[in-house]
Amino acid sequence: MKKSQFSRLSLPALAAITLAISSTLIFAQGGGGAAGRGGIPNLTPAQISAINAMDQALTAQTSAAATARTALIAASFAEPRNDTDLKARLEQLDRAELALANARAEQFTKLQAGADKLNAEQISALIAISSRIGGGGPRVGGRGGNQDPGMVFTRPTESPGLGKPMELPKPDADGFVSMFNGRDLTGWDALPNFWSVKNGVIDCVETGEEGGNIQSDLIWMDSQEHPEKYANFELRVKFRWISHSGNSGVQFRGIMDRADTKHIGGYQADFDPQNAFTGGLYDESGKAGRHQSGQGPHMGPRGYKTTYSADGGAARLEPLAENNEALAAVVKPVGGDFNELVVIADGSHLTIKVNDHVFAEVIDEYPSALKSGIIAFQQHAGAQMEIQFKDPKIKFL
Repeated sequence: MKKSQFSRLSLPALAAITLAISSTLIFAQGGGGAAGRGGIPNLTPAQISAINAMDQALTAQTSAAATARTALIAASFAEPRNDTDLKARLEQLDRAELALANARAEQFTKLQAGADKLNAEQISALIAISSRIGGGGPRVGGRGGNQDPGMVFTRPTESPGLGKPMELPKPDADGFVSMFNGRDLTGWDALPNFWSVKNGVIDCVETGEEGGNIQSDLIWMDSQEHPEKYANFELRVKFRWISHSGNSGVQFRGIMDRADTKHIGGYQADFDPQNAFTGGLYDESGKAGRHQSGQGPHMGPRGYKTTYSADGGAARLEPLAENNEALAAVVKPVGGDFNELVVIADGSHLTIKVNDHVFAEVIDEYPSALKSGIIAFQQHAGAQMEIQFKDPKIKFL
């Protein structure tokens, strides 16, 4: 951007630019398959470790860029408007981003000189991520990235109940079966030292150290043991973000595609702290065929009813009663009250609701449509994060 153009930017435009920058993270996924939603395809465990080490080396520069970015965002909302301060903040961000880019270039050169270097396809995915924000290169080191510089993320040392089967309780008066005893993780399975119970809610933390940031899931064990039972249902769960960085969601009709990391692919009710995708329907790892609507990476974008007919033709989109912007406004802010998510899977008809508003509907009649499978809560690699869930329950239809 030329400096002479700065004074012509409106306050909303400045806010949009800074928020777009702040929400851009690289999610270097370890699961196989095509890149999607910012993913780098087919990373080996050694490459994941090397990328973790690279991003750890960038901690100081990443933190400086995040601090400068936050200062610019705050200045863009100042009253009265102060263009001199905005310009100064933007120049500070430019310097911080340049320092981060130079440091990243040095670290990437070291990575490519070793045995775990990225191949041409992986580098192309990295370039594609960069091009989405103007071709200037990734703005924030992905793994271990932290949009909360003042927050220290600490993973649990114990996860009581994890991996222990749960005898399902009887349905309540409305037909719902509780999936959580409120005390520990009995009935759920995951990698150790990411998930725990805090003050009666399920909590997930990912950190920046080696081994502290892995693409995985908290798996409802009964659905893994009896996936055929979990075909048609209404699932309810409350969630809230504690961090401003990260990504998560609820997997349903899922498939275990990496047993070593307990990673589930398939339909996902997506949510992110930036609230760019919350309430959309995503196809994690392409297990439903990775068909897309043409409205971004989601097969069911927020604000639309999307139909995929049995002939495999292009998606047909119909606007819902509320559009993307109106729906985004009903999502509770980071650190605030819990949001209530409702997922209804009834044959080919999939519906996602948040806080009593229909966010997305999908009619999936493609041959690759998923009919039943695993339910899980996602921990998404790519950023230091904390998210909480409570009161999960399910009613079979």
